[in-house]
Amino acid sequence: TSSTIINTLSSKGLTDDHRLYVKFKSPSTGLVRLGYFVSSTFANTTYQDADFLRPMLEECTQYTTQPSAWQNAGVTSIHGGSIVTNTITAQQIAANTITANEIATGAIAAKHIASNTISASHIVSKSLTSDKLNVSTLSAISANMGNITGGSLNIGSGKFVVSADGTLTAKSGTFSGALQAAGGTFSGTLQAAGGTFSGTVQAAKILGDVVKAYSIPAGGSVTVPAQDFARKLIVMSFSIAASSSSGSKVMTNAVVYFNGVVFLADSVSSTGDEVSKMIFGSKNIAAGASAVIKYTVSASGTSNIGGLGTKPYPEEIIVMVFKD
Repeated sequence: TSSTIINTLSSKGLTDDHRLYVKFKSPSTGLVRLGYFVSSTFANTTYQDADFLRPMLEECTQYTTQPSAWQNAGVTSIHGGSIVTNTITAQQIAANTITANEIATGAIAAKHIASNTISASHIVSKSLTSDKLNVSTLSAISANMGNITGGSLNIGSGKFVVSADGTLTAKSGTFSGALQAAGGTFSGTLQAAGGTFSGTVQAAKILGDVVKAYSIPAGGSVTVPAQDFARKLIVMSFSIAASSSSGSKVMTNAVVYFNGVVFLADSVSSTGDEVSKMIFGSKNIAAGASAVIKYTVSASGTSNIGGLGTKPYPEEIIVMVFKD
């Protein structure tokens, strides 16, 4: 490529002087020779001269249309005309050479970032704070978050809610440790393998592993309902007696029936001083079985028994039933 400069005499300094550039392709030998000559065709000129100031050599592409601004030798300035589209990629950029100081504020937006290209290794510790987050869903977060401080928590559209005042609402739950509370109400069934109550337990009906007492009047009976576990029935001890002030024979009989079969039976008789006996016993009730307990007594003659009046037997007996 050649250029011609005509009548470029100037007395205003380098600013107004003509800039000459030549674009060439270096041969494989790497040897390049740049030649020039001076020709005078003007009248009234006695001599010709040519001055070359501020020479500069730079690398360019076939698409370069003009040289870069002049700079000292050894420093290369690259402008848009020297760069082919899509020729500079991440491979041409040295690591850690582009920092926040080289990027204009607001120049990089979300549309400039490829999906899944920013991971935890690209984020400085403690640099991502709540004021930099503006999202509707954080379902992708999976981390050991330590202590969480917030106004309230709602998981599963109301299935697990912790309000700002500390109220916990949940559809269900499993506690592997101890559950402690100053008070509370259970509207449903409370089930537990064990537990301790230090205060008073009040209930209209208690079923399960507890003791239940039945009172059976003389000549009466009670039905013990079935349970899904085996139980023990105990007839609490009671006394029958007989005495005679007339010398005639007096007799008292007592019988306890279990499901229609004689379970306990005894009698006492006397023609004089008081004679008494204690009656008690136990019986097993199988799991899933019920039991009917009946108490009968009879007396012949008239007894004068201290503490029992004219009746030498109790008017009712007590039966206890508990889990075996």
